[in-house]
Amino acid sequence: MTLDQARYVLKVGEIFEIPKGLAQIEEDLHHSRKARLNNLPPHLFARLLPLAAGYKSLELGLGDESQRRDLQGLPANTKVVKSQWYQIFLGEKLHMGEILTPTTLYHVLWNEETIRRIFQVTDPGFLEFVWKKNFMMRLEDEQIYATVFDRIEGLDVIRAKAEKATVFRACVLPPGLLSDLLPFALRADYRIITSRKDPIIQQLRADPEVRSGSEAKIFFVYGGEESNVGSLRLNHELFSIFWRDDKIFNVMRYDSLIFGNFLSRVFDAAWKYSKKLTATHPVSSDL
Repeated sequence: MTLDQARYVLKVGEIFEIPKGLAQIEEDLHHSRKARLNNLPPHLFARLLPLAAGYKSLELGLGDESQRRDLQGLPANTKVVKSQWYQIFLGEKLHMGEILTPTTLYHVLWNEETIRRIFQVTDPGFLEFVWKKNFMMRLEDEQIYATVFDRIEGLDVIRAKAEKATVFRACVLPPGLLSDLLPFALRADYRIITSRKDPIIQQLRADPEVRSGSEAKIFFVYGGEESNVGSLRLNHELFSIFWRDDKIFNVMRYDSLIFGNFLSRVFDAAWKYSKKLTATHPVSSDL
């Protein structure tokens, strides 16, 4: 039995190139019998609706009333979303559409001209949470879900926040970033779960507030490459960092406290299943 066969392996999502992402959405809708589509650009609604014909359950939330006039074949239960959701993507404020099936969630970032990003989530716990809540219908007015930073800008924001933070919760951060932030962390209320291959384990092995990640392989696909999903809570703010080896691919901050607080709970579960460090704790060489 190989290591990967023995370990719990979970892909929690992927960021696609736009044509590949659209093809994957169509493939998922083709094999599903239940879906929720909210706040999509009209041309994408028109493209996807025929794929959902005959669904057992289909919920549609249009961005505004004009789409009801322009789109054909809408089911009788079609509504207009009560809240408009956005993400700040590299400095640009973009609409955030939602495509949800029982097995996957897509966030589609778009403006009036084009689709800018397709972000997939396949974490079962998060999907269950989103299915139950339907926040685009429950909340009202404008909502900012997250900010996606330029990588260097995002790291600068994290360092500035860490310097003043009184609560520090880090889970599987890139080793270089954790090393940079450690002096700030040790002044705060901190708990740290390191990557299993982080050499800082040897330095902190006597600290009860530092543990090593479990044997589970939990990964995200970025640009076709498997990456780690690191998280960092600084006071009430939650950041996600996608990385592998010495490369940081993406830095994102959850501006919605609803989602930030929910995802912050993942740390508690990770802490429960993490490993206490020992004087002879080995440093793994794999993901």
